[in-house]
Amino acid sequence: MSYELQDEPKSQATPMPVGAALVSIVVPAYNISSHLTSCVKSLASQSYDAVEILLVDDGSTDGTSEICDTLAGEYPQVKVIHKSNGGLSSARNTGLACAGGEYIMFVDGDDVISPDCVETLIAPMLDDSSVRMVVGEFKQITGTDARNEDWFSETHSCEVMTDAAALGLMLYGGRFEISAACKLAKKDVWGEAPFPEGRFYEDLYCIAQIVSKSPMVGMVSSPLYGYVMRSGSITGQKSASKKKISDYIDSVAQCGIAIQERFAEDAELNAAYAARQELEYCRIYRLLEEGEDETYKRDMLPIILKKVRDGLDDYMQDSHVSRIWKLRAWILSRIPALYLPSFKLAAAIKGKKYE
Repeated sequence: MSYELQDEPKSQATPMPVGAALVSIVVPAYNISSHLTSCVKSLASQSYDAVEILLVDDGSTDGTSEICDTLAGEYPQVKVIHKSNGGLSSARNTGLACAGGEYIMFVDGDDVISPDCVETLIAPMLDDSSVRMVVGEFKQITGTDARNEDWFSETHSCEVMTDAAALGLMLYGGRFEISAACKLAKKDVWGEAPFPEGRFYEDLYCIAQIVSKSPMVGMVSSPLYGYVMRSGSITGQKSASKKKISDYIDSVAQCGIAIQERFAEDAELNAAYAARQELEYCRIYRLLEEGEDETYKRDMLPIILKKVRDGLDDYMQDSHVSRIWKLRAWILSRIPALYLPSFKLAAAIKGKKYE
């Protein structure tokens, strides 16, 4: 089913299995015509039956809108919301408002999930009411992997932990990430911290607030979410506009503010945030260095470099940080001129794009 969004979002229910807790999967869709079908196929093939799929067409111009409508005709679980372009956060918030499910999950329209993703994520919450969010592992995959569906595991284990412990794992990254994706939570959990509209890097901005709304969090130690690297992602892009970099810097700060408000006395979590801050500043430095606004670069590069240097000693001592990121931070702090060339060279030797 499909409808145009005019003033207030409207919700249309899809018949679901009687008695099962309904899960709404919100998929922001903007100019992803070549990927959306694979994504929706993975969502519609879930082993958990009580699923509705909300495709939020955010003013696409490449045929995505028509593909959304076609998919709604093919899969009874799918409904489509057409709206004017407002950005990722706007699309997510719209989908959340229209969702009929008790549980909500966000999936980017060019990614895929494993066949038992929803079933695996919802089980701990059905067993324990104190668990209001469950997080699954990411796995970076290629478009071929997404089509072949051979990247996921068939066995899973879930560890239930405090919100602070879960957030610490996400801050260190790797298996779990500071992202809205691969997180199933009660609808009211997402609703208490709406995604900030008109901003970039919105997940880093608000995910600490969202995770802290669940007293206990389940962490599933196996890949459930196939993430396809995109040119617009933090690690995928080579440079960014002044607006994006400004939002990026502010999002790093807002993440820290949220942690201080809720977890000021948690030394381990604050160490995890400090490590994440160091990593993000290294990434920001790269984006600045390759940016085109020379005045902004001249003003901001020394500030970001000082932040990296200020955090270096603790970063180098943190056993949770990978050697490669310690090396990156050390080179940037000590020999900034070699920061980009050294990793471009390493990537060229490996035949890969540098990050």
